[in-house]
Amino acid sequence: LGLTEDAIADFDKAIELNPEDAKAYTLRGIAKYDLGQTEDALADYDKAIELNPECAETSYYRGVAKDDLGQTEDAIADYDRAIELNPEDAKAYYNRGAAKRKLGLTEDAIVDFDRTIELNPEHATPYKARALAKMYLGLDVEAKLDLATARELAQVSDNLDLVDELEQILQKF
Repeated sequence: LGLTEDAIADFDKAIELNPEDAKAYTLRGIAKYDLGQTEDALADYDKAIELNPECAETSYYRGVAKDDLGQTEDAIADYDRAIELNPEDAKAYYNRGAAKRKLGLTEDAIVDFDRTIELNPEHATPYKARALAKMYLGLDVEAKLDLATARELAQVSDNLDLVDELEQILQKF
């Protein structure tokens, strides 16, 4: 916690020296978010985007903060912007898919999870998310395949908690 608070103080100084430094606002926002200061982080992201609207990273982080605050539709708009600026950002597709699932847009979420997997096929979490979405739609065979792939990837990466969670889901089939 102390390092994050020290980082915020350093970013405060950087912003004081150069109030037009969008990156400093973004980084301070990330640090504030890490401390649970989501509203303050959101204000920093807003300022960073005002200063540099072409930064995909800031749009992504603002989407995360908005999603955490329950502003899911606004979060999706930020993920859309992040993807527009950086179409190779797997995290933005994944988070947009998760946000769409919250809104009941399951088929659209699967499209985003598909793209996440296409961009980053070695991570288990998007396979799990896509499997759960497919289960919701009654696509049990496809869901089971995704769960098995997720379990295999989780085992390779030694994510034992996820392996256990996936095995519990698979046992229900």
